[in-house]
Amino acid sequence: TQADMTNFELGRVFSLIIIPFRSFQLLISEEQQKACLHTVHRHLSEEGYFIINVFKPYAQLDKSWIQPEVLDWETVDPITSNKVRRTHVRREIDLENQIIYPELIYYVTDQDGIEEKIVEPLALKYYYEEQIRNLLQSNGFKIVEEMGYYDRRQISEGPELIFICKKE
Repeated sequence: TQADMTNFELGRVFSLIIIPFRSFQLLISEEQQKACLHTVHRHLSEEGYFIINVFKPYAQLDKSWIQPEVLDWETVDPITSNKVRRTHVRREIDLENQIIYPELIYYVTDQDGIEEKIVEPLALKYYYEEQIRNLLQSNGFKIVEEMGYYDRRQISEGPELIFICKKE
């Protein structure tokens, strides 16, 4: 199921709202980001928690981010016995707007050797730590905890930016 995370009304508030696994980064315009955070704020109870995750750029990104197709993993589907291989390509980077354009590519080979290629093009906004911190704070959130990965390591030591927030 797909829905618009920037503008919806559920008619109630929640004690926990999460935007996990980098999905916030699919909102590439500032208008979309602010609308989403406003919608979250509206649906969050006064004592509730909002948890958001974005990846941390490994360095100052530049055109060297672009790269040809690379294998991520291979597996055999235990139900269908199909071979599944996922690769990715780093197609383009927009340095001015901080948007990367990777593609996830799935190769599915059935038992007869027929291969299907499924391409999932993405556009992802990337944030440096202070940028996402400022975005959250300027949209009514107070950061109460931060982590660098799901194992709760320090934010300076992990590949992710995970913020636990409350309403300001």
